[in-house]
Amino acid sequence: MHADERWASSDGGPGAPFEDVEDVAGLGALPDDLQPEVRDFVRAMRGLFQATQKTLRQFAAYHHFSAPSVSRYLSGKRLPDKNFIDALLKSACKAHDVDLTPDVQGYAYRLHREALLAQQPGRYRLQMASDELEEAILQREQAELQIRDLQLSVSDQKHELNRLERQKREIERDAAEERGQTAAAIEVYRGRQRDLEEQCDELPEEIGRLEAELAQAERDRDDARVRCTELEREIASVEEDAEREALEVQVKEARQNMADASDLAEERLVELRHAAQQAENLRDEAAREAQVKRAQADAMLEETRTRRCFSDHVRSQMMSAARVTVPR
Repeated sequence: MHADERWASSDGGPGAPFEDVEDVAGLGALPDDLQPEVRDFVRAMRGLFQATQKTLRQFAAYHHFSAPSVSRYLSGKRLPDKNFIDALLKSACKAHDVDLTPDVQGYAYRLHREALLAQQPGRYRLQMASDELEEAILQREQAELQIRDLQLSVSDQKHELNRLERQKREIERDAAEERGQTAAAIEVYRGRQRDLEEQCDELPEEIGRLEAELAQAERDRDDARVRCTELEREIASVEEDAEREALEVQVKEARQNMADASDLAEERLVELRHAAQQAENLRDEAAREAQVKRAQADAMLEETRTRRCFSDHVRSQMMSAARVTVPR
């Protein structure tokens, strides 16, 4: 399979060995009335499905989908959730021993969003809000991890500052207690003291920087929490629209299934009527043949009776004539 440039990496590197296709063995042709965005998405999903090197039932069983659902997704009758896209991507990449890149995943997700926007705007808004909530939760968790790291760093730096200040005081005390030392020894004490003072002067600045980062991380965490709450309310408000759209899709699908069943029933009825007509024709033909054969049999019977009567008459005449000619 040749790589489709639409699956190519954004940095100009080689793309994944996938392509958008329409005709796949084991799958029927796509309906002519599919919206362009939906057709583009389904063609991409068919390409990924073909790349998995699995049959429809094998893929459904392996990834815990029902086979009819997979069939509907790959025929454009129903748009899947992102977990179906993730399963296709994972299976296709595994089959070709390639890594799933952000570009490949992003291309599939973009087509999914465009198809949702074209066919089910309410579900599109729900998906976008869910994606934003997922990102906000991730940001909150990252901020909380950063806060813990910064709190540990601030605590460590403060402990280090206290240790250096204690060490500086000890040097000052030792220097004061040993005033009779040589100038060289005193200079060593002073050098150690200057080093400790420099370190002590630098640490408050570092602690201040860490505390500022900590405060910013806490603000980021609080903002993420607020955003999560807002998105949860937004999701609650659009879920009703998405559920209504999903119900409309199911109703449309049920009506289509009913129409297909009605067409099939009509075809079967026509076939049954044709079979009944053929049976009626055969019965009439059989009746006519039986009538002809019965008439022929009756004629043969009548002819046999006539011959028998004639034979009886001739025999009677002969017997009468014989009686007359016999002498007494």
